[in-house]
Amino acid sequence: MFAVNVFGPMRMVRHFHPMLIKAQGKIVNIGSVGGIVPYVYGSSYNASKAALHHWGNTLRVEMKPLGVDVVNIISGEVSTNILKRDRDHNRQLPGTSFYRPLADEFSKHITRTPLLENMLGTWLPK
Repeated sequence: MFAVNVFGPMRMVRHFHPMLIKAQGKIVNIGSVGGIVPYVYGSSYNASKAALHHWGNTLRVEMKPLGVDVVNIISGEVSTNILKRDRDHNRQLPGTSFYRPLADEFSKHITRTPLLENMLGTWLPK
């Protein structure tokens, strides 16, 4: 997850920074609310998005004197397939898991519909 969410953007900036500086360009990072307000069962995702968020904030200060803006976009909850594999394979916590008492909550988490989709679902055509 860090390879995609953190190290990938870092490599892109390292590779393209001469062009960004010359063009007085903009770096846009796509973050997540999970990087600021963590959600349960998403510790690795949360950590990777928090790292991207803080790297972007620091990079903003470092690149500003060079004429490059850095923006972190933080989306709210959106409908994605991030939990699709867990649902499709009926993933369950092992019987020996310390989290076994939370099995029902885990099941609800991987089968839930995002809040915004719940709110707008009756108004938007499928």
